[in-house]
Amino acid sequence: MQQLMDAIRANYEGYEDIRKALLDAPKYGNGNDYVDDILTQLYGQWDEA
Repeated sequence: MQQLMDAIRANYEGYEDIRKALLDAPKYGNGNDYVDDILTQLYGQWDEA
C-alpha cells in the first residue's frame, strides 16, 4: 500500500509498472462478470448493514 501511495504522489513517474498493473486490472462495467459480481455482493452487504 505504501508503494502505491508513493506512486500516486509521484504521478507514477518511476512507477510505470504499478500504473500499467492498475490500467490492466479488470474494472466494473466493462463486461467482466467476475468484477461485476464483486460489486453486486458489496452493494448487498451495504444494504444489509
